[in-house]
Amino acid sequence: MLKKESEPQNIKRGEVYWVRLDPAEGAEIKKTRPVVVVSNNEQNAKSKVVIVAPISKKVSRIYPTFQVPIYLKGELRKVKCEQIRAVGKHRIIGKKIANLTDTEMEKVNQIIKEVLSLD
Repeated sequence: MLKKESEPQNIKRGEVYWVRLDPAEGAEIKKTRPVVVVSNNEQNAKSKVVIVAPISKKVSRIYPTFQVPIYLKGELRKVKCEQIRAVGKHRIIGKKIANLTDTEMEKVNQIIKEVLSLD
């Protein structure tokens, strides 16, 4: 059984955290990895669940219709907007590790809208 860690407080949209994404099945993104919070701040404050987009370091191919290139601590990464998911705050490990820039977050917003056909 996993040791329950205290849930982070004051989680904000655009912040990056390490999250345990397992268990996962099939093509779902796996492992413990960084994610960017994409849920709105009211939900983040009131709910025990946040919506996140995983971040990958495999950047040999970045699909511009559903992935966003970002720099995380000076290294090129990609936000996998096609893999957004809700996670319980108890899956978040530790404190915030970074924030996306306003420009990066605007691009994430745009791509999520396209992935979900919201435009």
